[in-house]
Amino acid sequence: MLLNYPADEDYLADEVYLGATVGRYAGRLSTPDPQLKFAGGYDHFFLLNNAVHQSEPAAMVFSPESGIRMKLFTDQPGVQFYSGNWLDQPFAPNGGLCLELQNIPNAPNMDGFPSTILRPGESYRRLIALEFEC
Repeated sequence: MLLNYPADEDYLADEVYLGATVGRYAGRLSTPDPQLKFAGGYDHFFLLNNAVHQSEPAAMVFSPESGIRMKLFTDQPGVQFYSGNWLDQPFAPNGGLCLELQNIPNAPNMDGFPSTILRPGESYRRLIALEFEC
């Protein structure tokens, strides 16, 4: 997965990547991090630094088993990454993932953040595109 957010060198992983100039970000659920332990995995928001440049993917997921790569493009400012922490039968916990392209949490209460308010008569339009490679 490609997320454009600063990485800590202690959390490098093999198949989870950050933007080309930033480096890689953690992908292992076994990382001894108190937040991962508390949440049972990832349930984190990442602010994207390339949301206005839709020619670059905001996120990318790759399966080494199948060789399938999924790229997500958006004009949204962030992505919520959820690693299936509380999946139940017939699935196993952490048996999937969700990438929710969205606005910044708490944006209505933060000066200078993009507005999330939609007034009567206004339209809501956002770009979210998926690209698959086999």
